[in-house]
Amino acid sequence: MTTTPQQPQPQWTPPPSNGMAVAGMILGIISAATCWIWCAPWIAISCGIVGIILSVVGMKAAKIKAVGHGQAVTGLVCGIAGTAISFIVLVCVAMFLSAAVTIVDKGGKAFIKDIERAAKQAEEAQKRIQKSQTQPESPE
Repeated sequence: MTTTPQQPQPQWTPPPSNGMAVAGMILGIISAATCWIWCAPWIAISCGIVGIILSVVGMKAAKIKAVGHGQAVTGLVCGIAGTAISFIVLVCVAMFLSAAVTIVDKGGKAFIKDIERAAKQAEEAQKRIQKSQTQPESPE
């Protein structure tokens, strides 16, 4: 029995990737998707800032590895847009809350004045009632 020599198996090498570009793209997309949430803008702002940083690092790595440039650009654009829109939403929410507090404060002061005026009128009415009860009745 004769054996044939084994052919060497080709080694599998994973395709090159750019992890920073991928991470920047994911965080940029999260920032762009969550920038409209008015009650939690810090999610979009923090993801956007980290996404911008990772995308810039990914773009520099893309020049060396020649892969991931499109992902880095996507992350950069989405991160910048999400962060900018989040700041705008944050300013609008702050202005709205400031106006609401002012309106409530003015309305609250007016309400307190009304309550004080009603209490004063009730006190005067109570005094009139007590005065009329303590005066002797005139004989007829």
